[in-house]
Amino acid sequence: MDTDVPRMPSVKNLHSILDAIQKAAVPDAFGIDFLKDMGFTSSNDRSIIKVLKLSFKFELRQ
Repeated sequence: MDTDVPRMPSVKNLHSILDAIQKAAVPDAFGIDFLKDMGFTSSNDRSIIKVLKLSFKFELRQ
């Protein structure tokens, strides 16, 4: 079992990030630059990328 589960050190901006993603145009790539363009520059915000990747992988398996 993989013990390297992605997590967010702070979820303070989680709701704002998810709202911004829903309102944003589809990016060429979802990465740090995309988050920065939406105004999320904190290193804590970057962890959402790994969390969402894991979420999508889990959804595809079901």
